[in-house]
Amino acid sequence: MANASTVYEISQLLPKEERMRLFNMLKDELRPEEVSPKIKKMKKRKTIDYTEEDALAYLFNALKIE
Repeated sequence: MANASTVYEISQLLPKEERMRLFNMLKDELRPEEVSPKIKKMKKRKTIDYTEEDALAYLFNALKIE
């Protein structure tokens, strides 16, 4: 009876292109169906642009330096 180690050793004898093909076949088969089609993109959060002066002011305030 074959196990994963045996199959892995045999796969190492394949050319790289065929190993990639095997990998993609296994990945497609093992990917949970309930996850892949329902992937949602997260909304980008708007970030505030801080200046160097803002950063220094924050640090001085946080460290209580005047």
